[in-house]
Amino acid sequence: MGSPTKFSFWTEDRDALARAGWERGTSATKIAAQLGYGCSRNAVIGRAHRMGWRSPNTIIVDPAKTRRARARTATRFQQVKLRAAIPTKPLPTPPVEDEFDGLPRKALMALTSTDCRWPIGDPGQPGFGFCGRYADPAIPYCAYHARVAYNPVVRR
Repeated sequence: MGSPTKFSFWTEDRDALARAGWERGTSATKIAAQLGYGCSRNAVIGRAHRMGWRSPNTIIVDPAKTRRARARTATRFQQVKLRAAIPTKPLPTPPVEDEFDGLPRKALMALTSTDCRWPIGDPGQPGFGFCGRYADPAIPYCAYHARVAYNPVVRR
C-alpha cells in the first residue's frame, strides 16, 4: 500500500490493526472503538470488503445453489398445497371429451370463483368456452379436471 495522503484515515498501522481484529473474528464495532475517533463500524466493514479480508465467520455460498434451493422449496410447498385441495374421494367415470359438446360452456367473463376454468375447444373457433362445473375455490378446476391437470409424479 502506498503512503497515505493528507486526508487518508487508513494508515498502514490502522490497516494492520483492523485486519488483525477482523481475521480474529472481532466485531466491527469493537475494531472501530480500538481505532478511535473518526472510525465507524461501517468504515471498518467497508474497508474489509474492499480489501477482501476473510473472517472466521465468513460463509461462502453459491448464489445459484440458493436460488435452486428456494425454487425447490417453493415447488414442494405448492405441491403440498395442491394435494390438499384435490379431492381424494373416488370420482364418477370420467367424461369423454365428446360429452362436453352437449354441456353448456361458460364464457371467460361469465366465470365465477367456483367455476371450473378448464378450456374446451379451440380458442380460435366458435363454441369455445370453459367447463364451468363446480370447482373448489383453492384450485381452478372441477374434481375431474384437477385429476387430469395435477398428475402425480411417477418415480422410476
